[in-house]
Amino acid sequence: WEATAKRALWMPQPVPSWGRAGEMGPCWLAFGRSCPSVLKDMLFFRSWNPAQLQQALTQLDEEEPCFEFRQQQLTVHRVHITFLPHQPPPPQPHDVTLVAQLSMDRLQMLEALCGHWPGPMSLALYLTDEEAQQFLHFVETSPVLSMRKDVAYHVVYRDGPLYPVNQLRNVALAQALTPYVFLSDIDFLPAYSLYDYLRASIEQLELDSRRKTALVVPAFETLHYRFSFPNSKAELLTLLDAGSLHTFR
Repeated sequence: WEATAKRALWMPQPVPSWGRAGEMGPCWLAFGRSCPSVLKDMLFFRSWNPAQLQQALTQLDEEEPCFEFRQQQLTVHRVHITFLPHQPPPPQPHDVTLVAQLSMDRLQMLEALCGHWPGPMSLALYLTDEEAQQFLHFVETSPVLSMRKDVAYHVVYRDGPLYPVNQLRNVALAQALTPYVFLSDIDFLPAYSLYDYLRASIEQLELDSRRKTALVVPAFETLHYRFSFPNSKAELLTLLDAGSLHTFR
């Protein structure tokens, strides 16, 4: 989880876009405003044209143990930016966008996430065409999600057996419109006060483009199915002492 000292874009490197959900691949941080070529570079591996991609695919060895990964590395996914109507909030100098990626089996996290994070969000979803229509119905029939116009949803259409976590993260990050981003995993719920706390910390620490700074947010987990979310640090420490919460590992 990071809030960067300028708009941070995880730029695609010539490495596979696949991986486990939430896994970070080898990347580098670029600070400053995004440029129109970012999304194009994400969609076209190494900026190859279709003929070059086809040639690379024909040169793959199906008997190689890593064939499936190398094939996925060359896959060009269809991407639908701003899948639903989006109304970004007015620009603010210390605003923070929550950035995450998810698949269909994590849709149930969205309503809770909206309850914990009142600020803007940029979310990339890995869906089939049929799942995209189900997602549309899910949002339209949800009293919580249908009211949140500051949440931008970007659909990356499924192609292949692997989960392109790097590309999903890149798509969501490239569409963040605020000066700072909070990179989160969809299975985590931020503290109710975190959005305001991050903005206040950015202002208090006087972060700017000259200081490439990341703010690290501690994470905790519980093994209890029914759990009352702590409303303050004091409540969190009490739950830690009681063994109801543990440091996330």
